[in-house]
Amino acid sequence: MSSILSNVVLQINGETIGYMPNSLTVNKGRGETKNVAVTSGGNSDVVFSIDASTKIGNVKFDLPVTAENDRRIDEWKNARQGNSIRLSNDVGSESFKLTFSKAVLITNAELALQDEGTVSLEFMTAQGIG
Repeated sequence: MSSILSNVVLQINGETIGYMPNSLTVNKGRGETKNVAVTSGGNSDVVFSIDASTKIGNVKFDLPVTAENDRRIDEWKNARQGNSIRLSNDVGSESFKLTFSKAVLITNAELALQDEGTVSLEFMTAQGIG
């Protein structure tokens, strides 16, 4: 029986990052499949293609607002496409590993300066590998 991926290790630029539970989402950047019907004199068929413009990975998560995380956000923002993100989870005999390169922090981070405050972050990346 498979296990749900709910306790994934998040590493950015080789550093393990503690994030808010149930906030991590990813899009591997597989691309959207497009199809169109074609005809050849009464017979019809369908032609499929992958829209290359949608082959962009995406990683989103929330962090607790701390001085350390604010410093990290500045580093990630300044690195532009120089960030790499690695996700992993080993549960029993199953293994999940996913790597994103050229990760750009696109969020204009809004820090919630309050008790239990969080900040939501979004990275756009090259396609996920793994």
